[in-house]
Order: sequence, then structure tokens, then C-alpha cells
Amino acid sequence: MNRYAIIAAGLAAVVVASALAYVDAHHRVRDRVAALERLIADQEALAIEYGRLQLEESTLAAPGVIERLRDRHDHPATGCRSDD
Repeated sequence: MNRYAIIAAGLAAVVVASALAYVDAHHRVRDRVAALERLIADQEALAIEYGRLQLEESTLAAPGVIERLRDRHDHPATGCRSDD
């Protein structure tokens, strides 16, 4: 083999190796983007749930709500407390 054939074979090997590295990197990026999109969807779902829980907390913390719930729990049918 002459020198030019060895150089050409070496360059061809480098081109093939870089193409394989590109395909591998592209595949990893695609996987990471998909994982990021799943995490963003989870974050949005958690933000919605957190907002719902905050609304529920503020509703339950309104004046008189806890007392009414306690009264209903004491006697659900009549609404009367046991110490009346």
C-alpha cells in the first residue's frame, strides 16, 4: 500500500467515526429532550395541584368553616352538637 492509500483509509475511518459520534449525540439529545418535556408536564401538573390545594386551604380557613364542619361531624343528621 502506498502512502496515499493509507492516508485515504485513515481519513475514511475518521469520517465514519465522526458520523457514528454524531448519530449517538443526536440520539442522546432526543432522549434528553423527551425527558425534559415529561418533567415540564409533571411540573405543570404539580403547579395546578398546588394551586388547587391553596384554594382549598383558603376556603377551609375562612371564618366559621371549621366550626360548621365540626358541628356536622358531631351530628351529621341534625347538625346539633352533643353538648347542646
